[in-house]
Amino acid sequence: MTASSPRLASCVIQNNTWGPSRGGGLACRDGSSPTITDCVFLDNTGTYRGGALFSKDSSPSLENCVFAQCEGDTGGAVWCEDGSLVTLTNCTVTDNSSVGAESGVIGLAGSSSIDIVSSIVAFNAAGPAVYCEDGSAANLVCTDIYNNAGGDYVGCLAGQDGVDGNFSEDPLFCDAAVGDYAFHYTSPCANADGCGLVGALGVGCGRDWHVPSEVATIAAAVDSAQSGDTVIVECGTYLEHDIQLQTEITLRSTTGDPSCVTIDAGGAGSVLDIGSVPGGPLVVGITITGGTPGINCWASSPQFVDCVLRGNNAPGGVGGAANILESGVSFTRCVFEHCTADSGGALWGAGLSSLVLEECTLSDNAAVGGTGGAIGLVGGSSADLTNCIVAFSSQGDAIHCEAGSAADIMCTDVYGNAGGDYVGCLAGLEGVDGNFSADPVFCDRDEGRYSLHVSSP
Repeated sequence: MTASSPRLASCVIQNNTWGPSRGGGLACRDGSSPTITDCVFLDNTGTYRGGALFSKDSSPSLENCVFAQCEGDTGGAVWCEDGSLVTLTNCTVTDNSSVGAESGVIGLAGSSSIDIVSSIVAFNAAGPAVYCEDGSAANLVCTDIYNNAGGDYVGCLAGQDGVDGNFSEDPLFCDAAVGDYAFHYTSPCANADGCGLVGALGVGCGRDWHVPSEVATIAAAVDSAQSGDTVIVECGTYLEHDIQLQTEITLRSTTGDPSCVTIDAGGAGSVLDIGSVPGGPLVVGITITGGTPGINCWASSPQFVDCVLRGNNAPGGVGGAANILESGVSFTRCVFEHCTADSGGALWGAGLSSLVLEECTLSDNAAVGGTGGAIGLVGGSSADLTNCIVAFSSQGDAIHCEAGSAADIMCTDVYGNAGGDYVGCLAGLEGVDGNFSADPVFCDRDEGRYSLHVSSP
């Protein structure tokens, strides 16, 4: 760009090469003043100067940007010259290299200057973190300069370590090998003293809590975990109830298979209570049983993957497996079986809730009051089922809708439900969008084996 001041936001500038001149990803010349936010400069090459960004007599301002895997002959990531005034705020500059090993990952010449604020310059493969010549200068505030091949606080950065909140510590990226430059919750950049967040991406991975080898109970591990953490449960049966999942964590079995871990409430309460967690926890490979009901969920958006909800009950209530209020809940490859309630034998959605089920099986559930043997919906709630089976409800219709609620199904088998299959809000959907009604031919319903026989439709 020349003599211009555009705004670039949420962009990816990737796999570019500029052979004869400067700026593999972006070049600014002749008084340009672009504002660039939330952008990624990845794998760009400037064979002369500035692998990602070149600035000549310009004043680019960059915020929340990542410079990674870029290469330049001089200035592996950024090169500034001829009086340029460049600002990097909350940026991450990592895994870049400068062919001219003394010229810096960030290079300045011709009385240029750069202000680097709350940023990370780390793990760059060749050259010092910043190189200055011809009266140029670099000013750092709250910035982490760490493990750059040609040196960290050297050259024009000498004396700035420990001043104005600057430091030199491993930022603890989540997985730099695959380009994940968010950092672990223990990173010194997560909440640097007096500075707050340093870098572009923030915390992206957390601590693992192991049950029972590290923490005796699932409830204790969940209570200790913070957002982004993972609770990993070793195989076994855990007699626990009313576990409070109130943060955005992952709860999973060691193997990810529901046969590994069973949480049995023994009729003493619910198994899981999930409340007011907008992002929602993720639950993987767990069997939930003996709950009254299995799950209580309100004002949250949890995800359940490869779970079994078996033998949960809500006597005189709703949603034997899960009672869902004002929430958006997704179930993937889950089995709901032998759950009972007055309405919504397995699932109950109320208060504009959204239930999304993919590749799930709901079988042998019961609505004692006769409405919604498998699923009941009220209060403008909805259920979307894809590639599911809804079968053999011993009491109640397959899916029951009231008060402006609706169900949408695709490629789903609805069969053998005592109160009817394609009735109520499912009326007219048989034979549409791949839906059908045929015995799914489970391997052994009596033994709870809901995998399909080779002869299944």
